[in-house]
Amino acid sequence: MWDLALGWDPDPLKLFVISYALAGGTSYSCFRRSPGVLLVPMRAGWVMLLSEFTAALLHAYVGWAVLIALVGSGLLALGALSGRDAGTFVVLLTVWFPLWLMVPTACALTSSRLQRRLA
Repeated sequence: MWDLALGWDPDPLKLFVISYALAGGTSYSCFRRSPGVLLVPMRAGWVMLLSEFTAALLHAYVGWAVLIALVGSGLLALGALSGRDAGTFVVLLTVWFPLWLMVPTACALTSSRLQRRLA
């Protein structure tokens, strides 16, 4: 898929190292700054937790999809992505990549919303 957008395939080991560093750095900074980022108050019942999590999933997916679409369209407009199917790459990334990002984002959103609501 990278070949279609960039014209070359990146080294899988480099992708792994970059992904590992990004995930580790993000997790470290998130939990260092706010250790209780994923805590849910005990007073929150299952119905409240599930309804808040469902809404957060929807908000997270839409938010990430819009952000990725804007960045991808900007990169296309600036000529940074210049493969024959770069537009298709941006569309696929806009639909697929937020599926990976929405669950951890929704967990953090749910926790913060319930902590504010039940505080």
